Amino acid sequence: MLALLVLAVAVCVPFLVLIYLCAKFENLKNKLEKSNFNTLLLKVDKEDRWRIFLPCFYFLRRFATAIMLVLGSQDKAPAYLQFAVVIIMSAILMFYLAKEEPYVQRKLNYYVFSMELIYFLLGMSIFSFTDATADISLKTAVAIVCIFLLCLFFFSNILTSCLFAC
Repeated sequence: MLALLVLAVAVCVPFLVLIYLCAKFENLKNKLEKSNFNTLLLKVDKEDRWRIFLPCFYFLRRFATAIMLVLGSQDKAPAYLQFAVVIIMSAILMFYLAKEEPYVQRKLNYYVFSMELIYFLLGMSIFSFTDATADISLKTAVAIVCIFLLCLFFFSNILTSCLFAC
């Protein structure tokens, strides 16, 4: 019963947050009221309703990934379905980031988009390590690509952290 209660709360929380933010959207235009929402919407441009979808998508994405991992651990979801969900959620976020540019600073939009693109490419390349292909030379090449993408991810995070700190 407790597990079902936690599951129900995990499903409902993103929608409740989205409904609450949409209901209080007019308050986001007032500078004094805007500070009350900084925990949820830090660095997010609060001028358009579509831009406040970002924190809700964060929760929905984690929930969908957790469901796929749990189902995969019990052999109820094949590996290709797990990767498909992760890759589709990543693609949705990339399209959203490209269209809306939800962050106030343009360089922060570029940074988050580039990190999501690297994550998407990692998901696509790691998919080849499943039973999708049996070609060893292809898996070796993809392993090199994965190492390169992980290094790129690591160094771009360090570089961006230094740039934002300065």
